[in-house]
Amino acid sequence: MVSGVVLAWRNLNQGKGDRRGAFRLSLFAFVSVMLAWLFGSTHRFDPGELNSYLNALAEALYWTAILGVMYLAVEPFVRRRWPHALISWNRLLEGGFGDSLVGRDILVGVFLASLVCIITTLARFGGLTPLENPDAGLLQAMHSMPQTVSFLLGDFFDSANITLALFFLFCFMRAVLRSPWFAAPVWLAVINALTLTLTQGPEQYWGVVIVTAFGALWFVAMLRFGVTAGMAMWFA
Repeated sequence: MVSGVVLAWRNLNQGKGDRRGAFRLSLFAFVSVMLAWLFGSTHRFDPGELNSYLNALAEALYWTAILGVMYLAVEPFVRRRWPHALISWNRLLEGGFGDSLVGRDILVGVFLASLVCIITTLARFGGLTPLENPDAGLLQAMHSMPQTVSFLLGDFFDSANITLALFFLFCFMRAVLRSPWFAAPVWLAVINALTLTLTQGPEQYWGVVIVTAFGALWFVAMLRFGVTAGMAMWFA
């Protein structure tokens, strides 16, 4: 967050930041988080409702600021080195939901995500990773249509927030190490280190394989097709 603020401030001072795109992305984040709370919470006409609303508002404003800062920090860097990665993304920000290039990148992201899911499923069928209980959030989403809407809105937000965070981390390493061939392995090592801390037992090593496969395909999505494809891959 500190480096993001510094880079965003520097870009704005040099007139490089896409303020309009950052505003639209931040507005998307705010609306997504607030609507997810609106549909996913139990509302009552009592004093506790105000506390619930204020907590949701605080979270929405926090993530709105974080997402906007990350975008302002990373967008000039991407536009300078991989300008094609922002074409469909800019069209999406302009409201071009029916644009053919946007549709292509979304389909590419879904296809690459399906490859990761196939690898994960084969690992479970082969006994390399244990069977897991369904995700608690997914089970909650199956209770009612409002819970489903809330779950999808949360995933839409995560697909933008986490993708930008991961790409910001890569761009930061790329700028420091001066080479994508050094930055990519270091980025994968950091992500895998987090994976190893979150899992225990023999399956954690297979988790490294899955995360490495996801990271490699995600790089293909982001650098070859663009930000839209990377976000679609994360969502799928």
